[in-house]
Amino acid sequence: MARRIFKSLGLVLQESISKYRESYKINDSLIEIDINDKSFCPFPYLEIETTSEEKLEEILKLIGYTLADTTSKTIYEILAERGIEGEIKGR
Repeated sequence: MARRIFKSLGLVLQESISKYRESYKINDSLIEIDINDKSFCPFPYLEIETTSEEKLEEILKLIGYTLADTTSKTIYEILAERGIEGEIKGR
C-alpha cells in the first residue's frame, strides 16, 4: 500500500534493503543490532545513539568495547572500506 502512495506522489524507489533490527534502551540511549540481508551486508553491526561521549563510553564499557572500537562511518562507508559491494534492490 505504501508503495502505491509513494508512486502516486511521483517518487521513484532508489533502494530497498531487507534487515532485521533489535532495539534496546539504556541510560536514555538507543542500542540497535542490525542484521541485513547477506547479499547487502554479510555481517551484523551495532549502532548506539546517545547524547554524549560520556554516556557512549559507559555503554561501551558495559558491553565490552572501548571508544577505539567505534566509528561514526555509515554502513556504506564501512562496506566500501572492506571492498564489499552490497547488492541493493531498486538500483
